Amino acid sequence: MPVRGRTGAGRVVGDGTTSASRARSRWHRWRWVLALAGLVGIVAVAAALPEPRTSEVVLAPNNPAARGARAVAQILEHEGVDITYVRTSAEATDAAVAGSTLLITGSYLLGVDQIDALAATDADLVLLNPDPLLLGAVTDAAETSLVPPSTVPERRTAECTDPDAVAAEAISAAGGGYFATSDTATVCFPGADQAAGSAYLVVDGARRVVALGDPTVLTNASLTEEGNAALALRMLGRTSQLTWYVPSPADFGQAAAATGPGLGDLLPPWAGAVGLQLLLAAGVAGLWRGRRLGRLVTEPLPVTVRAAETTRGRG
Repeated sequence: MPVRGRTGAGRVVGDGTTSASRARSRWHRWRWVLALAGLVGIVAVAAALPEPRTSEVVLAPNNPAARGARAVAQILEHEGVDITYVRTSAEATDAAVAGSTLLITGSYLLGVDQIDALAATDADLVLLNPDPLLLGAVTDAAETSLVPPSTVPERRTAECTDPDAVAAEAISAAGGGYFATSDTATVCFPGADQAAGSAYLVVDGARRVVALGDPTVLTNASLTEEGNAALALRMLGRTSQLTWYVPSPADFGQAAAATGPGLGDLLPPWAGAVGLQLLLAAGVAGLWRGRRLGRLVTEPLPVTVRAAETTRGRG
């Protein structure tokens, strides 16, 4: 006859369980569900957090490191210049409108279609160490020197009449050089090797095109050297709108103009975070439902076999 009374942690009740064993059983049943809920919560919080305000991208306007350009970007914004930071050529061509300035920090791995689209914009252009393909697409008034560029920065004086170069007086720069092939082009800051050309090129026409052979002039580490800051601020601050294009690795060689909206363009911004949560939930659910069973346990069963059945079974 079962005993009725208190059932403590070690007291066995009618079904053969104790409070502790029932708690362990509930924990084993619900632990994967709780783990799933916790992971989903972590992903949701991470997706809701704002993007970091700084980066480690070379020449990026939000990079405070030595090779970044946050210092000159902050000064420009303080002076009233609205900076739009983009990583793809499509974004750059969309933002570069007439009366604005488009800064292109690199072009060596861009496709021909991308270069043609960038060159066709109505914005003033500032090109940092452009390759011959990009320079030839935007102007026929200059050419790039074929002499290997210097890799050691040196003091270079303006030696020209361009107002921005005259205001800077001198810069500390290395890099390749340019030659003017037309009266509409002006070259400044020649190096010690005259055959290597000048580090700074200006072409005035329907729009202003500037080429700077050494991008480090804009970096946080070099901005305070010589007249680097004066040249950078005047070069980038001529208009109230500046599109700052730093090509991303994923953008290299891609077509600049999209033929139509893709699936990613049709999805809402939060679709990526929700998809990640669903994938994570499916993975945890698979682990939960596909877990291996515990070891086999033998248990004596109270089975009563009649004597007659035993006799017939033995034949």
